Amino acid sequence: EWMQRLNQSIEYIEQHITEELDYEKVAKVAGCPSYYFQQMFLYMTDMTLENTYGGLSRLHRKQCPS
Repeated sequence: EWMQRLNQSIEYIEQHITEELDYEKVAKVAGCPSYYFQQMFLYMTDMTLENTYGGLSRLHRKQCPS
């Protein structure tokens, strides 16, 4: 169940990649408090949510320059 919620939250991040990251909204998608989600995200991916978002955001900008 946790992996499914993690995947849903990553999909949410990808769908909103051009927006500022809202930790509360991402955690809500996963169905848990922001602090808990960020800790579990780090544990499951060995990356912080901020680093993951930053990498995805940079990749998006390279692929879709404005």
